[in-house]
Amino acid sequence: MQAAKMGAMKRWLVILAVLLVAWPVAASDLGQGIDAYRRGDGAAALAIFEPLAERGDRNAQFMMGVLHEDGVGIAKDMAKAIAWFRRAADAGLASAQYNLGQYYENGTGVAADPSAAVGWYRRAAAQGHGKAQNNLGLFYAAGKGVAKDLVEAWMWYELASRRLPGKGHRVAAENRDRVAKAMSPAQVAEAKDRAAIWKPTKFK
Repeated sequence: MQAAKMGAMKRWLVILAVLLVAWPVAASDLGQGIDAYRRGDGAAALAIFEPLAERGDRNAQFMMGVLHEDGVGIAKDMAKAIAWFRRAADAGLASAQYNLGQYYENGTGVAADPSAAVGWYRRAAAQGHGKAQNNLGLFYAAGKGVAKDLVEAWMWYELASRRLPGKGHRVAAENRDRVAKAMSPAQVAEAKDRAAIWKPTKFK
């Protein structure tokens, strides 16, 4: 049980570092909450994150989702976790959008809905979220929740390969090369053109 919690904590800490760099809103308070989370003091983390989240801080809303999902400092409640992630996602936080894409893809805490998964992955991918871009490529390649489109799949895989480091880069590149085998030269050329002109959409 303790090992599982530690694994979940490590999984989220990578995301937390990105949040602090990308969104410095209330960074001091948010940082204190993250420090408390790192120490395993869920109650202290909750006391910091909850008022920030209620005031509309999307990073704190994301962290409320984390606390509810993992049962840190609060009873584990997937429905509440998803509600908090949705608030952060609606406010434009790509990491929360990606999470919702995963939940709808896998039926975690919600009924599985490929179309809804595509919608959330697309919002995150549009902002340059590498994992969402790769997953969106998978959906286009399979025609899952969206019309099958190998050109679009290749483009998203290519963008993901540029964005992701290490293993993520290799997986996205392999996915791109695999789908290319089923494409005509004209389709590959079109996909390359789409990738060349693509620009991330900034949330306002």
